[in-house]
Amino acid sequence: APQLFAQTLAFDSIEINTLKARVYSDGGIWEMETWDDSTYKPLLFADGIWLGGIDTLTSNLHLSAQTYRQGGTDFMPGPISNDPNVFTKYNKVYKVNLQTLTDFKNKMTVGIPAEIANWPAHGDTNMGEAYYLAPFVDVNQDGHYVPADGDYPKIKGDEAIYAIFNDKNNRIAGGLGVEVHCMLYGYKTGGIEDSILFKEYRVINRSSVNYIDSYFSLFADFDLGNSYDDVIGTNISANSIFTYNSDSDDEGPSGFGTRLATCGIRLIMTGMAALIWYVMLMGYANPRILPQEYGSKFCYLDLCIIIM
Repeated sequence: APQLFAQTLAFDSIEINTLKARVYSDGGIWEMETWDDSTYKPLLFADGIWLGGIDTLTSNLHLSAQTYRQGGTDFMPGPISNDPNVFTKYNKVYKVNLQTLTDFKNKMTVGIPAEIANWPAHGDTNMGEAYYLAPFVDVNQDGHYVPADGDYPKIKGDEAIYAIFNDKNNRIAGGLGVEVHCMLYGYKTGGIEDSILFKEYRVINRSSVNYIDSYFSLFADFDLGNSYDDVIGTNISANSIFTYNSDSDDEGPSGFGTRLATCGIRLIMTGMAALIWYVMLMGYANPRILPQEYGSKFCYLDLCIIIM
């Protein structure tokens, strides 16, 4: 896989059941892996979202669509803000464990755990930030997040990582003025859910602009064990794309051997129109070319973009 340019972004990892994934403060995953007997083996190298729409006032195209950040970052950590220090303040991800919340609710913790105390429930309205950010359980229903009153983060799953990012801060032009809230989470059930990580996006238009022909797309770079012999498939009726090995042996130190694995992405709350793939390996026959310009990227926004 290509190099990921994310040295300045904060990150943390979710590790639940046999799955592990590193999540950056702009919502992107780097290296989702699965435990295979004695070590972790790769499943997904990187992912992210592509957003685009046409301004109803000027008919201009607005687009946010980054890959490995080597050409710059369309998304920055934190809510949309006028605070010049917003990157420093929000360059983090927020990891929460359900057991910690349960112990806190049952008054079995010593003081207020850091993951509860540091939950980004509210923005600074004096800096133009929205007051309500990350979801929380408001025990006394006073509209304010106060852990001393028993309030705590509202998460899904047994473990979750939350990130807030946007496409406006420190960007001169081109973005949509949206704020994105992302939660990656997993369950411990003893069933099929143990092999799934869920990722939920909430996209909020904080601008004064209305958009038509708006699209939401997923960018993903699968690395299934030894990624040089991966192929991809599509199940449009199930809103799914997946990768699998092209032969009976996934060789090499990172491969799964003859115990082959698969990895897929399924859109749960919306439909998938199509998929397009392109190759980034030198010497590969007839590689598809990564779209570089706004117009060509916008043409791909009703698709899932898969790197092979």
